[in-house]
Amino acid sequence: MARKSLYRRILFFVVHHILHTDDTPSRIARGVAIGMFIAWLPLIGLQMLLVLGLSFIFRANKVVGLPIVWISNPFTLGPIYYPSYLLGSAMLKLQPVSIEDLEQRFAAVSYLPWAGRLKELADLLFGEIYYRTFIGSLVTGAIMAVGTYFLTVRAVKRHRQRRIARRARKLSKLAQRNIHTSSGENNQEAAEPEQSKSKGG
Repeated sequence: MARKSLYRRILFFVVHHILHTDDTPSRIARGVAIGMFIAWLPLIGLQMLLVLGLSFIFRANKVVGLPIVWISNPFTLGPIYYPSYLLGSAMLKLQPVSIEDLEQRFAAVSYLPWAGRLKELADLLFGEIYYRTFIGSLVTGAIMAVGTYFLTVRAVKRHRQRRIARRARKLSKLAQRNIHTSSGENNQEAAEPEQSKSKGG
């Protein structure tokens, strides 16, 4: 429950932050799309710097994309990167490494000298896992970024239209109140001379 509540708060903060940003819908959407693209890349530790750099290059909003990279965190690494790993393996026409195979290989590596152990782990993690994951993440991140761009443009425009409509309704109600108030005062002013005439007569 606590984790779900945290996710909801983060989601509310991100959405509220995006919709209320003072910038054009296109620049906001580009910033969000860049953040979404970088969030899907296995580059934790460099993501915020990359978002800022790409936002500068593509003239996007530099602020809205930063919270998006929170999508990739220790709790979501598996759901985000494992499908990208499978996609990268399919694109490279390579058989994905199963969990059982990983366990066996890690167990076999533990018996090697430390230099050989580091080499085998590096070949396994970066050669067979990371490279495939990165290739798959490029495709997945690009698809997510394009979809997010158009959704953000639409969401920002609709939010602003609704905000304008709410302001128009408030102004209309205020104008009606002023009209009623002024008409009531005029009626009262018109009634006072009549009352004074009747008293004088």
